[in-house]
Amino acid sequence: KKEIEQKIPLLSHQRLLFSSLQYHPPYLLSNSNMRKNISELKQIELITGIANNESMIEYLKKHTTDITVLKYSDHYYFAESDIDNWHAIYVKKPETFFLTTEKDATKLIPYLDKIRSLNLPIYILPIEITFDAGDKVKFDDYVFKYIKWEREKNGIFDQPIESNEFEIVEWLFSIQNIRGGVTSDVINRFYFSAICQYFFSACNLINA
Repeated sequence: KKEIEQKIPLLSHQRLLFSSLQYHPPYLLSNSNMRKNISELKQIELITGIANNESMIEYLKKHTTDITVLKYSDHYYFAESDIDNWHAIYVKKPETFFLTTEKDATKLIPYLDKIRSLNLPIYILPIEITFDAGDKVKFDDYVFKYIKWEREKNGIFDQPIESNEFEIVEWLFSIQNIRGGVTSDVINRFYFSAICQYFFSACNLINA
């Protein structure tokens, strides 16, 4: 951390917080209630349509050495022919588990019926951004102060900050789960820059 701090010259209004990625047990695309420990997936076909999948591959290599990467371009939209290709792999290697990201899983929903009919074991690997110890408290404090500043700027002095205002930002960053669907946990995973954009939008909505 000290080395990173020394390399980043912060301005007076800037703060440096540290976060990391945390992976959770994969769940089946066609049934989010069915989960496996990552160590159970001994032979993995990794389906990714993201710009950088290196951290995911590095994590998987800690649990298995049999990984084949099916890499697609960033923001790739899957086609029915892709499902057919994966099925052909599965027929040849029935011990295979397919694994994908939450982002890519959303683009497989149109083919969910076909995936179910083919009994393709496509699992989703949930990811969470967590703050390092102490930085979560600091982030909450910065958010609280920003909301207070926004309210005062818009002439809202006579009301305490509502708990739901803070909860909006908490929801955006603490990455709570959306329950009940096959895409559970999918749409809550944002990078910090995207979260900040939503946060500022939320503040504007709050004070409108």
